[in-house]
Amino acid sequence: MEDRLRPVAGGLLLGLFTLLFGIVWVVVLETQHEKIHDVLRSSVQSASSSHRDEMGAAWANGEKHKKGAPDNHDEGMEGHNMTGVEMGHEDPVMEEAHERLTRGHLHAMGLGLVAIAVSLVLAFLNSSRVIRTLASLATGVGAFIYPFSWIIMGFRTPSMGAEGAEESVMFIVGPAVILVLAGIVTTTICLLRGIARR
Repeated sequence: MEDRLRPVAGGLLLGLFTLLFGIVWVVVLETQHEKIHDVLRSSVQSASSSHRDEMGAAWANGEKHKKGAPDNHDEGMEGHNMTGVEMGHEDPVMEEAHERLTRGHLHAMGLGLVAIAVSLVLAFLNSSRVIRTLASLATGVGAFIYPFSWIIMGFRTPSMGAEGAEESVMFIVGPAVILVLAGIVTTTICLLRGIARR
């Protein structure tokens, strides 16, 4: 291996792993489409069952027995059951879930290329070896973990809703974005310093 590539080898490997994951994931999406759809639908059914249990408990406690209040408990359960069991691609929530799963592939491919590009730029700079290594690793780690947030978000969307699923993965999104931005900004600063020295 070229000596100039050694400090950024970690970032290059992570970028390649991210690209490989993106390719594998899109193959899974295409070949296991029905199984993924069944998983999404079963998560909706579980959420629907929990909701019916909560409504049943409230009804048993007398909240639906107030004098003069209409008893629409069955109607609410029926409507919720319909949306939970018969959700397909025509349903906006399921469509959003599939779109988010697909974005996991798109972000993996894009960020994998970014990690490789940043690492290659760093390899040809005269900055400190430690700085180049840290910037390359930061970009590579952020690029690798960020696509998983979209995949997790996609699987959680049918049961938690779009906003709930998005909030549930912020602990992944936040650090990943910070790492990628830190790596890119550091590389940009190092490049500008190298240009200024000439």
